[in-house]
Amino acid sequence: MRHFRPTLVSVNYSNGNYRFDNLAKYNADGSEISYTVEEFDVPFGYEVSYDQSHLNITNTYKPSVISVEGIKIWNYGDDQDGKRPTSITVNLLADGQKVAEKTVTAADNWKYRFTNLKEFKDELGADGQPVAINYTVTENSVVDYTAEVKGYDIVNTYTPKTVEISGLKTWHDGDN
Repeated sequence: MRHFRPTLVSVNYSNGNYRFDNLAKYNADGSEISYTVEEFDVPFGYEVSYDQSHLNITNTYKPSVISVEGIKIWNYGDDQDGKRPTSITVNLLADGQKVAEKTVTAADNWKYRFTNLKEFKDELGADGQPVAINYTVTENSVVDYTAEVKGYDIVNTYTPKTVEISGLKTWHDGDN
């Protein structure tokens, strides 16, 4: 079997057709040459497959996917003042833009998970390498709590309300 790279004569990018011209039909020994094609430089995020003849190529978009998961942590006693809500809303942001939200409850053990998220942007970076999508989470505000995001976990701290009481002490003892 001879291995060589003939020059591609034409490619029609609108319909994917390609053509090689003037290829030899027979080897020097008279046997028929069997041609196949192989695609090089497959675009990032695509998987290549070939039909039985190995002449038709299919590029299937198969982006790498990830999951983002976290937990809601309540930072104070056992809900002593009864201020903990029955649910919270966690927002998922991709490069700063909201792309999803989840309602999370005690029945979920205050855990959440966003699945099947594209790991990389569709376009490559200036260096020709894939650029990861930066996923972050936020929470819709919860009354009387201060939220802090640590990675994908959200810590809510409750500071109990306090009051100040002042008064005047008077002595009725004849100045003794």
